[in-house]
Amino acid sequence: MRVVTLVATAVVSLLAAACSGSTTANKAIAGVDLSSDGPGVTDDTVKIGFTVLDTDSLASALKLDFPDQGDQVAQVEALVEWVNANGGI
Repeated sequence: MRVVTLVATAVVSLLAAACSGSTTANKAIAGVDLSSDGPGVTDDTVKIGFTVLDTDSLASALKLDFPDQGDQVAQVEALVEWVNANGGI
């Protein structure tokens, strides 16, 4: 039970950190110019990364029973294809 609590605490902490960023546009943070395009951004391309969780390994390590997530890589690929077919980002 302690591992589940630790994992849940870590997830909540990461979500809180992700939501607490500043929304001020074009503000320089730690010497980074946010008014320019960043890595992975060109005039006609925006590269986006996805994280896929290995639920089988996680379930085994935590001795939990997760529902089948299906083929997550295929799900992401289908999402990317749909977004691109509908005008992109």
